Amino acid sequence: MSNVDIIIVAGYFILTLAVGIWNSRGVISMRDFSIGEYKFCNSAILATVVASFIGAQDVLGIPEKVFSAGLIFAVVWMANSFSLCAVAKYVAPRMEPFKGMISAGDIMHSFYGKPGRIITGCASILLSIGYIGGQIASIGYLCDHFLNIPHTTGILLGASIVVVYASLGGIRAVTATDVIQFLVLIIAIPVVCNVGLCEVGGVLALFDAVPSTHTALIQESHTMWGYLSLLVIVSVPFLDPVTTQRLLMAGSEARIKKSLYTAAIIYAPFALLIGFIGLIALAMNPGIDPALAFPAVVNNVLPEGLKGLTVAGMFAVIMSTADSFLNAASVTFAHDVVKPIRGKALSDKAELRVARLTSLCVGVFAIVAAISFSSIIDIILNFLSFWGPVIVVPLFAGIFGLRASTRTFLISAVCGFSTFLIWTFLLGEFAGFDSLIPSMLVSAATFFGAYFLEGGKSEQTDTNASGQVLKGAQPAPSWFANSKLKSFLPSFSRLCEFSQKRVKLYGAQYTTFGICAMLMYLLPFFMWSPEGPTNSITLILRIAAATLAGGLIFSDFWVQKEKALPLYWHFTLMYCLPFLTTYMLFKDGASLFWMMNMSLVLLFLAVLVDWLSFVIILPLGALLGASFYVFLHGTPSITLSASEIFLFFYMCFFSTLIGLVFSRNKEIQETLEREHALDLKKKAEQMSHDIRSPAVALSMFCKNVPGLSEQEREIITSATDRINEISNNLLQKAAQDLDEKYTPVEG
Repeated sequence: MSNVDIIIVAGYFILTLAVGIWNSRGVISMRDFSIGEYKFCNSAILATVVASFIGAQDVLGIPEKVFSAGLIFAVVWMANSFSLCAVAKYVAPRMEPFKGMISAGDIMHSFYGKPGRIITGCASILLSIGYIGGQIASIGYLCDHFLNIPHTTGILLGASIVVVYASLGGIRAVTATDVIQFLVLIIAIPVVCNVGLCEVGGVLALFDAVPSTHTALIQESHTMWGYLSLLVIVSVPFLDPVTTQRLLMAGSEARIKKSLYTAAIIYAPFALLIGFIGLIALAMNPGIDPALAFPAVVNNVLPEGLKGLTVAGMFAVIMSTADSFLNAASVTFAHDVVKPIRGKALSDKAELRVARLTSLCVGVFAIVAAISFSSIIDIILNFLSFWGPVIVVPLFAGIFGLRASTRTFLISAVCGFSTFLIWTFLLGEFAGFDSLIPSMLVSAATFFGAYFLEGGKSEQTDTNASGQVLKGAQPAPSWFANSKLKSFLPSFSRLCEFSQKRVKLYGAQYTTFGICAMLMYLLPFFMWSPEGPTNSITLILRIAAATLAGGLIFSDFWVQKEKALPLYWHFTLMYCLPFLTTYMLFKDGASLFWMMNMSLVLLFLAVLVDWLSFVIILPLGALLGASFYVFLHGTPSITLSASEIFLFFYMCFFSTLIGLVFSRNKEIQETLEREHALDLKKKAEQMSHDIRSPAVALSMFCKNVPGLSEQEREIITSATDRINEISNNLLQKAAQDLDEKYTPVEG
């Protein structure tokens, strides 16, 4: 790697540490460390779900297995999306009784008492060690391949960074860094696949370059059983400690369901893209180590700068999963193992200290696991056997309302784990498939058998299954909010005010456009020049567009949202639409493909903004795009016939006309509705005044008129006070309806 790439990777590490340590401020309680004392925004929940779910087992493990066995592995691995959908559909709606709990051990304690809590805590720690070990083993591979740091030293380096920020900041630091890691990984992976496909000549050329067995989805019978068992394993939701923690920290059913469904939609094509990278590595160099399939493609196809960004993305994928399991393991050990075994109540500070020390110990054991296994997926599958046969069936049974006794749980756990040991060491080599499925089947059979033999008896009484709703904490103000720099930039303030007024008038579809733009610039060959190799400058421009769009997706995560976000919205539109399209139009010699794109951009922009913003953004973006091209490449070489020029202006004119007419109709309609609402408000004010005036006069009259008893005066005064109250409520309701209806659209 070049010095530029190394600087990018080092900068990512420093940024991750800085964000993690910054978010550790104010973490003073175990609840804050584990699920947060404030409600995370929807985009943060989505980012942490996706970033935690996608790990080294995906980015390095899938290409390794596809390189060795074929694309069928990636297709089977896509079934992880089914497990996410199952959790969203069947588990999330049943999490309301467990609000206020902070771990899977808490939930199991409400079902099976103290033994359930301790055993779940131990299983959580063992599973977390496996996941973390798989992640930091990947860090070792990457450090060895890209940074020339020995594998073991890379493992120690990666473990140290993750332990530092995860142990200090807890779930706040984990979630904050997950947002950064999510943005990096969803940009870097599609870029590698796109460029790799271009290098090998496209999908058809790729299939011709690899053995037919690697593209066939129907395999021989002796291997098909293994893939079927793997399909079952990845389709089953295991409710691991991290998934359970995300369910508990979401705060509402709707938020977590939306995040899980979105994560499932993202994961399936993501896994397929990563699988294609494994085939690309095979086509380019069949003799490499399969574990290095992904790094080999990155090394061979990406230019300087983009290589560093992609390597940073790979580290982001790995660290986002490692820090989540590290946080879950430390919380579990302190809260579900030490606390119940000790018997005496731990103070909140003491429990927090134990959790942070546990992070260090778990990191050490994860290093041992990383050194002991050669395959990342093998590490995870081996340690998953400490969780699946012991916890999954009793946990699901309790969540779905089947409350068995502690004895039933213990019988199921012992039988399931014993089956795992017997199958692994005695029967596995004869059966031909993994021990996880048979051991879970035995666990389920013994659990339900013991439950029905006991007549459905439950010894466990309800504990604090519902806790207090956590009060949201305000995020720390950004450096810019406290900076004096704003006072020296009056033009910036005026631009912000202009954007605020236009957005308030017309609305802004932040999230919708952000998602569409990321799809346009990252998905293979979608809004992408279909012919010829991809230029590095073009890649950088597209990645910048996707990054800007990512900022819009996480608009509700902004600190200075009301002030700076509208200006960011207009700048992103200018860059992504007229600027980038004009540059590509000149670069491709005004090809028909980009002339059509320009007409679509005009229509798109006219629909997204009001007419005044349109006439400012379009010429400014086009002028900057043309100037940028001339600065880099000189005068463009464009030769168009008269008919082509006519066609181009015809498409642009009618696209602009249609967009402006329909958007203007929308603007006029909204203006009329606003004026009507303002008129109603004025009438409400007049009506309120007309009602209050006689009421006030009547109240003053009754105080001075002789001959009235005190009871009669109180009746009249009470009636006039009620009239005034109704009048005030009418006025407030009119103002509130006006404010709520005419706020900027954020979708």
